[in-house]
Amino acid sequence: MHPKRRHFVGSATAMLGVASAAVATLGFTHAPRVAVPMAPVAAEVQLDMATLHAAALSTARSPLDSADAPFLLVTVFGPGAAHASMQMPSANKHWTIKQDEAKGAAPLTSLAIAPGDSVRVMFTLLEGDQVNAADESTTSSALTKLKLAGGSKNAPLVASTLTPLTNRGAHWLGSAAMLLTNEGGKMYWRALDCVSTCSVSSTPVQANGAELVTQSADGLSAVLELNGNAATYHLKVTAKRSK
Repeated sequence: MHPKRRHFVGSATAMLGVASAAVATLGFTHAPRVAVPMAPVAAEVQLDMATLHAAALSTARSPLDSADAPFLLVTVFGPGAAHASMQMPSANKHWTIKQDEAKGAAPLTSLAIAPGDSVRVMFTLLEGDQVNAADESTTSSALTKLKLAGGSKNAPLVASTLTPLTNRGAHWLGSAAMLLTNEGGKMYWRALDCVSTCSVSSTPVQANGAELVTQSADGLSAVLELNGNAATYHLKVTAKRSK
């Protein structure tokens, strides 16, 4: 073979070897990996009733009426179009409570709130000496259909929805609503508003809200005073982020 041709072949082989080494060094022997963004994770929030205290009972129905029979409706608005309701102490049952007595801690509901979502939760305390199972179930469900916003402007809507119960003699002791928001993965308790016959006697919510953090073992608590129909009840509600 011609010497110059041998020299060309040898040079080409060397160049191929250098190129292969460069490709291996740069890591292009396999397809590059593409990072897949993780889906947003919903925050889990647990709402509990810490205590329900009767400082003064509602209007007596007879001289022998020495105890109240309160029950609590919890209505969840959101996230999105998902609305739900529940009743305490349990569906279609009432507590029995005398003046200056209190009911202890009990779980209310668990919420999963994704980043960008918000949830309102309304607490409605009623008192009725008779259990009207069908009316209570229907009314609890009807509350979820309200277009609830913040503040007392909701009072006429709530009053109208409770009519099947109040027309049968139930006492509406008061309602209040809280607002929870997930903002970029951070959970905030943004507002606590009275809807009717109530006041907020203790709250962690300041002008800019209060953050719920997973490191807080006790969560955040607020005390509502509900005072319709001559009653004075103190409802302490706790919100805790578990995830």
